[in-house]
Amino acid sequence: MKAILQGILTIGLIAFVVWALVSGAGSLLLLFGAYAYLFIMKHGR
Repeated sequence: MKAILQGILTIGLIAFVVWALVSGAGSLLLLFGAYAYLFIMKHGR
């Protein structure tokens, strides 16, 4: 169950990063996305 949830979060985060790049809203959103990804991975384990 946790693996499925983690997969959904990862896919959602990738989509968020792609949206940030496409919208050109740039560095802060990308940095936040990277931080959120690291937090999720650390919390998931």
